[in-house]
Amino acid sequence: MPATYEPIFTVGPLTSTQLTITFTSIPATYTDLVLEVNAAVNPQSVSILRVNGDTGSNYSRTYMQGGLAAFAGSRTTNDDRMYVNLAPSLPAISTTHFMNYTSTSIYKTILQMDQSYNSGSIMTGYLWRNTAAINQISIEGGSVHLVGSTFTLFGIKAA
Repeated sequence: MPATYEPIFTVGPLTSTQLTITFTSIPATYTDLVLEVNAAVNPQSVSILRVNGDTGSNYSRTYMQGGLAAFAGSRTTNDDRMYVNLAPSLPAISTTHFMNYTSTSIYKTILQMDQSYNSGSIMTGYLWRNTAAINQISIEGGSVHLVGSTFTLFGIKAA
């Protein structure tokens, strides 16, 4: 990682299965956040990603997926969550970039790249339609996160 990346929180590697990982009290001292997930779930599933505990229909998503079989893409508005695409074995890697997370005057733009052994690569752009600063991020398993999974939240300092 560049010298401007600072680890804020790390959970894992897990020594037992866990359904939800939550980062709270995120400091407002960075320009952006990056969430690195190296996790597996059982059975194969997507994990739900939410900010500030928001379960309302405030997320929009546009994604492109390419991989083993074909290319796909779609757009969704008024969703009540974001997603982390994971597989039943490691490595299933996801990187999520939260831009301008402390701003209270704009909606938040979130870019995500997922890669797992059997679903190829997925690039997703999210818009969280809320002007609140992000101070909490949770990853809720569609099923349980397996032993060995690691979750790290980085802060990015202005260069």
